[in-house]
Amino acid sequence: DSLQNANGPLPFSGVRTLLRASTPRWRDALRSSVGAPPHATEQSIATALGTAMARPNNQFSILVTKGDSSPDGHVEWTFPTDLLEMQDGECWLECRLRSKKDNRLLVATGWQLQRSPQDGSWLLDGLDWQDFRDAFRPGIGREEWSRICG
Repeated sequence: DSLQNANGPLPFSGVRTLLRASTPRWRDALRSSVGAPPHATEQSIATALGTAMARPNNQFSILVTKGDSSPDGHVEWTFPTDLLEMQDGECWLECRLRSKKDNRLLVATGWQLQRSPQDGSWLLDGLDWQDFRDAFRPGIGREEWSRICG
């Protein structure tokens, strides 16, 4: 919800929350994805990342746009499986984004989480993304499952 209400209470608050809830490794990957230098401020990274993610025709805009402003319309986030916790302080959470209009699967994601050594909270450490929308199939760096499996 924080990502989709990204500008409340401050501009790019949702993306800032994403950065703060990420491991240093994942935060660095997000920073690099928008070409920000290592010494960039959190605000400049959040602004660049939020702007990039919200661009039309960006496959990740589904994470930051809401309802009528989303090209996919209203989207429901579902969690079809329980959290899978490993013994090494890591876990995996599956999340699927479905159309509220027709229940069509739009995106399947796997969120890799890692326990914070400071306070034991879960931090984002990676994201597996499988896009099923025609405009983005099969997704960056992916093979289309229906073509290779049958």
